[in-house]
Amino acid sequence: MLKSAFDGMGYTRANTTNDNSTNSTEVNSTPLVGGEKMPTKRSALFSRFVMLTFQERPYSIAEKEMFAELQRLQEGEGGKVLAEIIGHRETMEKNYAQKFEDVYKDLSKIKFCKT
Repeated sequence: MLKSAFDGMGYTRANTTNDNSTNSTEVNSTPLVGGEKMPTKRSALFSRFVMLTFQERPYSIAEKEMFAELQRLQEGEGGKVLAEIIGHRETMEKNYAQKFEDVYKDLSKIKFCKT
C-alpha cells in the first residue's frame, strides 16, 4: 500500500462475490510515516521516502518556553489554526499544482544517500 500511495494509485481488491466486482481504495493525501526504523528491507519502498532525521539535544530556555506555548495552543485554541488555514484555500487550489511541480523538480535534483 505504501508503494502505491507514492504513485497516487491506491489499490484494488476483488470482492468475495460471484459478480467479479472489485473495491478500490483511493489515495487522497501523502502518507507521513514516523518511527525509529527505516524501511530498508525493500529498496522500492525506501526510494519513495524523504528521510528526515532528528537528533536529541539540549534545548534553550526560549525553546522550552515556545514548546510550552505550542502545547497551550493545542489544548485550548488549536482549532483556530484550522480556520486560518481554510482561509487560504483558494490560494492553495490556484497555486498548489505548480508549486508541487517546482518542489518535485528541485527534490529530484538532490542525490540522497543509498543504503
